[in-house]
Amino acid sequence: MELDLFEADTHHPECAELIGGGMFFALGDHRGFLAHRESDGSLHIYTPCVPPRTGCPRSTSPPPTPPRPHWPGTSPTGHPPCGG
Repeated sequence: MELDLFEADTHHPECAELIGGGMFFALGDHRGFLAHRESDGSLHIYTPCVPPRTGCPRSTSPPPTPPRPHWPGTSPTGHPPCGG
């Protein structure tokens, strides 16, 4: 998923301060987001959306096709391990 925050210094000062003038990465525990400042002063934010896990003992659905790229900290299927 992608999000743009226009005129970030004016309308979203806390986010603008956090991201600063370059890139921002927050990754861990099977979650994360990336953000960067555009040349027009807006902030562009990306976050992966992982569908509900399937293929676990409580599910009868087959696992989905693995997402690309493979995110660090995920299982080879691109999803947290069952029970994780």
